[in-house]
Amino acid sequence: MEEIPDCLYRFDENVRVEAAPFKGVLKVYTSIPSREAARIIASCWTSHVVRIVPLDIVVEASLPRIVEEVVKLAREKRLSKETVAVKCTRRGGRLRSSKEVEEEVGAALKNSLRLKVNLSNPDVLVRIEVLGDEAGIALLSREDLKPPRRVWPPYLYQVDEGGQGGYAE
Repeated sequence: MEEIPDCLYRFDENVRVEAAPFKGVLKVYTSIPSREAARIIASCWTSHVVRIVPLDIVVEASLPRIVEEVVKLAREKRLSKETVAVKCTRRGGRLRSSKEVEEEVGAALKNSLRLKVNLSNPDVLVRIEVLGDEAGIALLSREDLKPPRRVWPPYLYQVDEGGQGGYAE
């Protein structure tokens, strides 16, 4: 659990990590934008981090609320011609099934915004992480899904004054 704060501490001294009530799941609280924090963590050499999901929003884990917030987020991000896929990971018994969430959200995006569904190679992956009573939502572009370049030593990863991350050469 200390690996993540070790990666982020240089950029946010108040970074906080807490264990979710589900085995192997951690919640990270930081002032760094979520995608940048994910890139920083992914660029660190870690032993225990398997997957990082940079969330755009966390809402109550109810199907109507999730659908509403995903459509709202897609509108805010001005999605119009992109293809989408929806992937839900459900932990806890608040919702009936991940498949139901994926189908309802996909149908809402298709009907509300006329987005096309492409399950094999979408422009945007709608990632929904349900943890008990909470649902984290992320709209991830292909760029967000690219694996990072790991750097050794880790201090070579730099963030400039504008908050953009990169590697010092």
